[in-house]
Amino acid sequence: MTFIVNVKRFLWVVLLIPAGLTAQTFNWDAVKQQVISAHPLAKQADYLLGLGSAAILKAKGAFDPKIYGTHDAKSFNGKNYFQLSESGLKGQARGGLEWKGAYQLATGN
Repeated sequence: MTFIVNVKRFLWVVLLIPAGLTAQTFNWDAVKQQVISAHPLAKQADYLLGLGSAAILKAKGAFDPKIYGTHDAKSFNGKNYFQLSESGLKGQARGGLEWKGAYQLATGN
């Protein structure tokens, strides 16, 4: 029974193929280019290369100085209890040393 079904499928395929259709051959470069552009693992590998470049850029940026500022205050019933402010510049040298320059202001009753 399976043999007859397979023969019928084979005959349908053979009869449906046009007589003028010839086989197309691919060269290695065309196949390789198609796989690189369409295969999911190739796309994932390209994405991982981009992540590596971003990690290198982030690592280089760790030595850039950073400007920061903070402000804390407490007031209750119209009375100002305290105000703490700090602003500055901090960074890291290539030897692992960290530096910081800041201005602090504290007022209150």
